[in-house]
Amino acid sequence: MDQLFVIKPSSIWYFVSSLGGSLFVRFVMSYFRMREAEKGSRPLFWKIFKGNGYKEDLLKPPIAADHGLGFWLGFLELLAYPILLKSNHAAYIGAWLAFKTAHRWGYAPGYKRGTYNRYLLANALIICISYFMAYFFVDP
Repeated sequence: MDQLFVIKPSSIWYFVSSLGGSLFVRFVMSYFRMREAEKGSRPLFWKIFKGNGYKEDLLKPPIAADHGLGFWLGFLELLAYPILLKSNHAAYIGAWLAFKTAHRWGYAPGYKRGTYNRYLLANALIICISYFMAYFFVDP
């Protein structure tokens, strides 16, 4: 069976870059999520970054806890996307993005536009980082 791809000898850096890229995206998304809250402050940023929810009082809507699931999903995407890009299987990335996006069309029309824009920005950042990683770490 032929190999579809080869990760260069610095494969530990591939793994570390995936973690770092996912942390970077988490940082950016936490910042924008904090800015959407009425009171943007550093303690609120770190609660969001760590995945904890936030509720100031009963009259304001809470910021839901995600427990870091977006970070881990982004990490797995950063492990897979560069390999798929270099092995000319980018259609799988498009199918995955369509699958992730399709449920939002009729699922929650009451969502704020900022939530959806953050979602799109996170996907765009993951794809950009994936191209960078594919260029430096994966041989076709």
